[in-house]
Amino acid sequence: MSGLWPEDSARSADATPSRSFVLLTTAANPSVAPMHDRMPFIVRDDQFDCWLNNSDPQLPSSIHHLLDKYPLDFYPVSREVNNVRNEHPDLIRPALVERELF
Repeated sequence: MSGLWPEDSARSADATPSRSFVLLTTAANPSVAPMHDRMPFIVRDDQFDCWLNNSDPQLPSSIHHLLDKYPLDFYPVSREVNNVRNEHPDLIRPALVERELF
């Protein structure tokens, strides 16, 4: 996913350094749109050089083509993902969808 992390850290009112970052979003593609109107702006491997090149004075126009909607597929996963103590490969495998009676 694309994001920005400022080189300098901000300072709070009491001069405590505070780090911040932002994840960039774009309009949702057709698979995400039923759930939300925005989705993460995903930079593909073959787009890294263009995304990371900050010496181009025309940067906004030179990366405009990166805003194509990246396909996001999704599927149900186990409810075990809701517990931070669980950490194993099966958590990202598709789960059988159980019908709820109520």
